[in-house]
Amino acid sequence: MRRPISMRHKYLMSLLLLIVPLIIVPIIGIRYTSEMFEKTMTSLYQVNLRQIAGSMNFVIDDIISSSNLLAMDEDIISVLDKDSEFAYRFEKTKKVMEAFKKVEAANLYSFNVDLILMDMNHNIYDNSIHEYRKPVEYEDIASQHFFQEMIMNKKTLYWITSPEDFSFPEKIPFTGGITLARLLFHKNTSHISGMLIINVSPNQNFKNILYSSSFENYLKVFITDDAGNIIVSTAPVPSVDKDGTLFLKEPLSKVSWYIVGEIPYRTLMKDYLEYNRFQIGLNICFLLLTAFAVYLLSGYITKPIMEINLFVKEITKGDYSKRLHISDSYELQALSNTLNSMLDETNRLLNDIESITREKERSRTRILQAQLTPHFLLNTLNGIKWLCNIEGAKSAEKMIVSLGYLLEHTLNTDRDFIPLSEEIACLNRYVDLQHMRYGYIFRFETDIKEDAADIPVPILILQPLVENCIIHAFDGIDYIGIIRISAVIENNFLIILVSDNGIGIDNDWYNRSTEFDSREHIGIKNVLERIRLYYYDDGNVSISRKQEGGTIVTITIPVYSLRKEDSYESVNCR
Repeated sequence: MRRPISMRHKYLMSLLLLIVPLIIVPIIGIRYTSEMFEKTMTSLYQVNLRQIAGSMNFVIDDIISSSNLLAMDEDIISVLDKDSEFAYRFEKTKKVMEAFKKVEAANLYSFNVDLILMDMNHNIYDNSIHEYRKPVEYEDIASQHFFQEMIMNKKTLYWITSPEDFSFPEKIPFTGGITLARLLFHKNTSHISGMLIINVSPNQNFKNILYSSSFENYLKVFITDDAGNIIVSTAPVPSVDKDGTLFLKEPLSKVSWYIVGEIPYRTLMKDYLEYNRFQIGLNICFLLLTAFAVYLLSGYITKPIMEINLFVKEITKGDYSKRLHISDSYELQALSNTLNSMLDETNRLLNDIESITREKERSRTRILQAQLTPHFLLNTLNGIKWLCNIEGAKSAEKMIVSLGYLLEHTLNTDRDFIPLSEEIACLNRYVDLQHMRYGYIFRFETDIKEDAADIPVPILILQPLVENCIIHAFDGIDYIGIIRISAVIENNFLIILVSDNGIGIDNDWYNRSTEFDSREHIGIKNVLERIRLYYYDDGNVSISRKQEGGTIVTITIPVYSLRKEDSYESVNCR
């Protein structure tokens, strides 16, 4: 059999079920808020990348527009023509520089721009004469991969993005930034007349476009081509920690490039994660304090119940002198008061039982002593009877025989019920004794139906009524009295009528036909109480005055309706 769980453990388990949600809900809440925070920040970063992409599209438009302006410039076309009107190189250089300045002033004034113009006669024009760097040599450009591919395939525009585009990158001083190479053709033919290279290096204005994000302390921005080659970046090398980095990208509309944003997730989430750790630690401390408080509270709540349990165990050992005093709560105080009242009542009942037991022992002793009295009295009466027989006192002998019969059937029996026929036989002996005492001033008549003769009735239930008739009914009459007993069975009830033709009962008796409180009528009261004791509400005794004079007593008892302990076997009937 499974061992029962204590109330305190049940209380702790129930509170634990309440605490578990306090643990789970914050964890779910932290996870949810973390995901929402990440989605929100991702959306904000994407908006910033879109703004950067818009700005870079303008830069690319300016580069393409500048190449168009130079490609259509008459001086540039004239310089590249073999039959140029400019005979001297310095004249050509001057015209090219003037065209470069116009473009720079019109479209690319905000950036550091490298402009290089090459013809097919090994002449090169470079605006580096105004910069503090080494001028570019023609062969340095002509030897590069992108130059050869453009000449062979006649690609008009070529965005130089990959390191493979430079066969000898150490010979090119402007490999950083955005570089556009463009072939120039003769005005009236499709022959290549030269090449224009425009390089926008990442100066501060250029970087400001990439750093325009309000998250510049967290967001690293790269410009990459569709192959993933980095063109321009705000950081030396992009992060390779994929687990701690989030990458976003936004396409550029003019070229197949992307603005890529690298978000250091751990750095970005550092403050948020620290806040989460602080919140989790605070929750753990709160839960520990709550668990400790719950443990103490459970002890405080269940302590009175444990006291009641120990008190009841002491009571089961038989110590009823102890009392319980609990005032922690109204309910427990009421319970303790009820237990104390029960103990008081138990002590009272035990004292009553002890008194009853002592009284029963005394009664038993008296009964044992009283059992000797009938035997002694019967033996004495038998001795007197034989003495009267020897001396010839016939009346005295008859009286003693009748008295002995009565004593034998009343004092020397343990039966509560006898057949009605035996009760009538006892009455005949009693009437004989009363005739000897009072003379024949009355007659005794019986009319017992055959089916009623064997019905068990309480012993001596009729004698008090006959005695009451003899003593009271015939006082002062001048005619022979008659006492008549009849018995019939009607509707499973035995009806016994005891009637006389005496003076009858007075009006007070008539009004109180079933109340017998005076000592003068103690016999009738005894009959009524015994009927009620044996038959409860099914039995009844009534007294009434006859119209022709006299009194009639009616006893109604159910046939065979006895209590369980008074079986027919005990009354020796049927």
